[in-house]
Amino acid sequence: YDIRGVADRDLDDETVYRIGSAIATIAGEMGEQTLALGYDGRASSGRLRGLLEKALLRAGRDVVDIGLVPTPLLYFATHRSEAGSGIMITGSHSPAHYNGMKIVLKGQTLSEGAIDRVRDLAQSGQFSTGRGRLIQRSMVSTYIDEVVSDIAIAVPLKVVVDAGNGATGHIAPALLEELGCEVIPLNCEVDGSFPNRSPDTGDEAALAGLVEAVKAEQADFGVAYDGDGDRLAV
Repeated sequence: YDIRGVADRDLDDETVYRIGSAIATIAGEMGEQTLALGYDGRASSGRLRGLLEKALLRAGRDVVDIGLVPTPLLYFATHRSEAGSGIMITGSHSPAHYNGMKIVLKGQTLSEGAIDRVRDLAQSGQFSTGRGRLIQRSMVSTYIDEVVSDIAIAVPLKVVVDAGNGATGHIAPALLEELGCEVIPLNCEVDGSFPNRSPDTGDEAALAGLVEAVKAEQADFGVAYDGDGDRLAV
């Protein structure tokens, strides 16, 4: 359901541009004029962002650039903005030299047949053309407000938040603090080289620092996010 590879080998400029053009063309066929675009903190994400923006705009689609966000914020944007479709640039929980794209078209992630169509169209080069608009918009405060309005924590909690230097680092602590928690941040500086632990929260060794911090701080619990914030360990 997603596209992923070694950023500097598999996702070269032409390949990324063709993929973006194919997605834009298919979105247009579905009546989707606007796509949200988000990206994680990997070193290669800025390059992919520029290529995809150019491809989408030249294919006639409008782009709502929501900036550096976790993947769930991209999905949120497709429900809370004029963009019912979107692309998240992320290597997810893969090592730092990987990157990729998670794609939503008309509110649905791609099925196997749909991602085959993206490949075939990207290879054919039969893309739509036009002149789209670029809109810069942050969805972070809207997201935090919606979560806070829907959740109440009955007793104060002390929480260690290990963002693993991933895309949740500038959002998860703020969200939990808004919910009334005392937050102990761990590895919350966004750094696409993931210098402190693996972005894969399925790797038990990557959780050792969180375990020690929860004990040392006598916290109620700790949470570790993967590189793009759509997986967690508690």
